[in-house]
Amino acid sequence: MASNRGGVSAVPVSNRARLRRAREELYRGIILDAAESIFAEHGFGAAKMQDVATVAKVSTSTVYGLFEGKEALFDAVHARRGLELLAAIRDQPSALSEPLDRLLGGVAAYAGYLMEHPDYLRMLSHVNAWADLRLLESQGQVDTSQRGMTLVSRAFARGIAEGVFVAEDPELMTRLMHAAHQVRLLDWLAQGMRVPPAEVVRRLQRELVCMFCPPDRIVALLTARALLDP
Repeated sequence: MASNRGGVSAVPVSNRARLRRAREELYRGIILDAAESIFAEHGFGAAKMQDVATVAKVSTSTVYGLFEGKEALFDAVHARRGLELLAAIRDQPSALSEPLDRLLGGVAAYAGYLMEHPDYLRMLSHVNAWADLRLLESQGQVDTSQRGMTLVSRAFARGIAEGVFVAEDPELMTRLMHAAHQVRLLDWLAQGMRVPPAEVVRRLQRELVCMFCPPDRIVALLTARALLDP
C-alpha cells in the first residue's frame, strides 16, 4: 500500500507514468485535431503553432512539448490520418475477391473516409498533384501514399492478367485514378459538399470502370454493379 507520510500521497511510479501517458495522449489528440483545422485553412506555409495552441485551448509550450515544431506536427497529422485511411481501405469484406470489386470497394472506403474528414481533405487540397509523390510536403503522407498506391497497382496488375482491365502500366493507371479522385473530391469541396457522399462514391466508381475496363465490357460491368445511369 502506498504510504502518505507528511501529507504527501505516494502514488506508485507505474501509476504516475500511466497517468502522464494518458494525459499526453489526450493533449496529443486535441492538438492534432486543432492542427488539422489550421493546416486546412491556411496551408503549411502560413500556419502558425500559436494558432494551433489557441484552437486547442492549450499553451504554446504544451504544443512544443509534444511536437518539435510545425513540420513534426504536420507530419503527425498526415501519419494519423494515413494509418486510419489505409485501415479503412483494407477493412473490406473478404467476399470481394475480384480485382475490380476490390478496387471499387477501396474507392468507396478511401473517398468515404476523406469526405467524413473534410478538414483533412482541405489539407490535401493544398497539394498540387496527389499522384506525384515528389510534390507531397510530408514524409508521413509520402509513406502512406506509396503504400496505398502499391496496393492499387497490384490490383490493377491482377485485373489486367484476368482481362478485367485494359493492358496498360499498372503504376500509370494508379496515378491516373488518383488524379481523377483529386478532381472529383476537390470539386465536391468547392461546391459546398452539397452532393451526398454516396453519390460522389458512385460517380468515382463509375469513372473507374469507364477509364480502365475494356470498352466492349463497360456497359455489362456497370449494369452488374448498379452503376449504370438510367
